[in-house]
Parts: sequence; C-alpha cells; structure tokens
Amino acid sequence: MLSHMRALLFQRPTTPSISCSPTPVPENNNVSCTCTANVGQPAGSLRWLSGSKNNFITNSPLLTGDSPLVLTRQLTRGDHDVTQFRCDVLWSSEIKSSDSYTADVGYPPSGVTLRINSSQTNQDVVVLEHGAVTFTCSATGGNPAADVTLSGPGLQSTPVTSQVPHVVPDVQCGDSGSYRCTARNKFGPEQVASATLYVKCKPHFSSTRLPPIRFTGKAPSVVFNVTAYPGPTDSLTFGFLGSSAENSAPQTDYKGIEFGSSCQAVSNRVNLFTCVVTVYSIIPAVVGFYQVTASNPVGSTALVIEILLQDPETSDQNNGITSSSASGVTLGLGGVLALVVVISVVFFVWVWKRRWILPCADLHSINNSKRVQYEAKRSTDQNFEVTVTQSSLPRAPEGPYESLDMSEVAQRSIYSEISPDVAKA
Repeated sequence: MLSHMRALLFQRPTTPSISCSPTPVPENNNVSCTCTANVGQPAGSLRWLSGSKNNFITNSPLLTGDSPLVLTRQLTRGDHDVTQFRCDVLWSSEIKSSDSYTADVGYPPSGVTLRINSSQTNQDVVVLEHGAVTFTCSATGGNPAADVTLSGPGLQSTPVTSQVPHVVPDVQCGDSGSYRCTARNKFGPEQVASATLYVKCKPHFSSTRLPPIRFTGKAPSVVFNVTAYPGPTDSLTFGFLGSSAENSAPQTDYKGIEFGSSCQAVSNRVNLFTCVVTVYSIIPAVVGFYQVTASNPVGSTALVIEILLQDPETSDQNNGITSSSASGVTLGLGGVLALVVVISVVFFVWVWKRRWILPCADLHSINNSKRVQYEAKRSTDQNFEVTVTQSSLPRAPEGPYESLDMSEVAQRSIYSEISPDVAKA
C-alpha cells in the first residue's frame, strides 16, 4: 500500500516532442513550434532554448511553462539551416531534451548565369554553322533549389540542371538569336540571364522559286525572306536564264531591263532579312526567267524568278474582275428584266389589236386589185342567185378602225348584208 502511494507521488517525466510549421517558412514570416511532454510527478516544467547546431544558450531560455508549450518566432534568410530550437523538461535535478528543429526558410534564387561554350558568363558568341554548341546555366541561392530552364530559337523552354552543360551537336543557321536561362521557385520572382548566339552561314531562301512578276508599266515588286548571318552585304545580283528556268548558264551582260533590290533586317531577329525586288522597265527581248543571287562573306545562294510582260489593259481587267463582275451581273439582270417587259407589252398590244380585227373573220374573200363578188344561194331555190358587187355596197361606217389608224383595213372589210326583201324571199 505504501509503495503504491509512493508510485503515485513520484513519476519520472517523458522525453518531450516538438512539431513546427510551416515548412519551409517564407522568409520574414513566423514559424510556430509546439512542445508536448509528460512532465512527471511532482510536476516539472518545459522550456524552449535557441542556438546554433550543438551550441544552445542554456542560461537564457526563450520560454517556460506547462505542456503543451508553443513558441512563435520570425525567421529570416540568415536563419536558414543555422538557427535551431530545442525543448527541455525540467524535473527535480533531471533534464530531458527533445530533438532539435533546424530553421527551414524558403526564399527565391539570388541569381543565374548563362555561358555559351567556353565564353565568359552572359557573353555573346559567334560560331560556324554545323558545329557543336554548349550552353551552361548556373543558378545561385534559393530554397528549395530553383527549377532552371534554357530557351532560345533552337530550344523550347528545355529543363536543365544547374551547372550541367546542355549540348546542341549540330547548330543550324536558324538557331541564331537570343538564349535565356531562367531560374525560379515558389518563393519569389524568377531570375533571368541571356546571351546571343550568332551562327555564321550563307544565305538561305525560304523557297527556291518565287511567284512571277507581271510587268505592266507600274514597277511591280516581289517580297521574300532570307536567312543569313551576316546579312546580304551587297544588293542582290541577277542573271538572265532566257525562256527556260533550267538553264545553268545565266547571262550577265543582258540589256533592256532595269532592276531594283534591297534587304532589311527583321526586328528582334539577328539572322532574318526581308528582301524586295522591283522591275522598273523591261523590253520583250529579255522577258523570261532570271536567277537572283544573295551573297555574304560565308557564301551565296540563288533562286529563280519569272518576269512576264503584260498589257496594262489586260492587267486592269484582271485586277478589276472582282469589282466589275458584280456590275456585269447587275446590268445583265437589268437587261433581261427590260427585255421581258418589252415582250410583255408587245404581246398585250398585239392581243388587244387582234380583238378589233376578229369581227372581219366572217369575210369570204377580199381582193384589193379586182372586183369582189359574193354569191349566195338559197337552199330551197337553186335558180335564185344574188350577186353583190363592191360598188353596190354601202361604205362601211367609221368605227374603231379609224381611231386605231386602221382605216385601210376597215375600207377593205366588207360585211355580207342580206336585205330584208331577200331574206323574205
């Protein structure tokens, strides 16, 4: 019984445990650490100590109290992986200590560099086409470690490892341009370093055949792009191929045509140039195919262009076909509509006139040059015969024929009249 009571009055403490959050804590923000333990019987106490690795200041505790005991402190970038916290249980003459917490502070990378081949960092480099090029990105600082990417004309945001070279074994003319190393993590703005790669190469055309130039007396032009470094040093040169684009021996002493050409660098592109060829005059004898050559100190490249001589009126017709087609359709429809109206009017007039002529359909015969006779025989008396001459008939009364300017027709229109006496007989 006595031993049981002593066990209740005396109980040794347990080793404390701690937990801290967040991890990592953004720089200049607070970290919160909680210490828990059974402080024993009679009850002991807890204390928080701070210091560096294996060097705690025991005579100046940060905080004392009962379990659980919470410690809150602001951390800076300088505390990262240096400052430590520890929790102790004080019981009688015994001290039981927890594991140490080492400050984990999150912050962005402080810098990044780019080196091309063996050049100095962030320095522009000139190389020859088809050679190997090495890019090395190096990021400094940052917790957690920064994600590093390399981007440029020949690369599309390629992830790389800091300080590990990235090799392009066969660099092309189109790979010229600005390259960037970017380092970033979740705790701040990204860091960027850049350098320009110049790949020396002879001119390259986007196509070996350009659309034809149709000369109409208005100085037509054709525009195309050239990839080269350095750019075309002189104006483009021209050679006359004649009527065949396959001619391998262009003439350079031709006469009868006046050319103009120029090449301008495209903004933000060190190796891209826009060239313009203009024809100011030409005679039929030199119409045909021409070889256009672009040159720089590395080499030269040629393409073929056809120049045609076109009648200005034909050109205007071709150029205006779109706008005139609508007018042509409108005029055509208007003409058809007018024709339909005219035909309809003529038809109705003809029908109207025919209505006035129809009463004359009872005439047996009309003869303008001879005397007209009408004979009528009665079915009951074969010997009875009535002869009527034109002179014996009364003149047709004036009627609608006169108003219709058809008096001549009216005069020729003779109606058969049978007198009442004849009818009675």
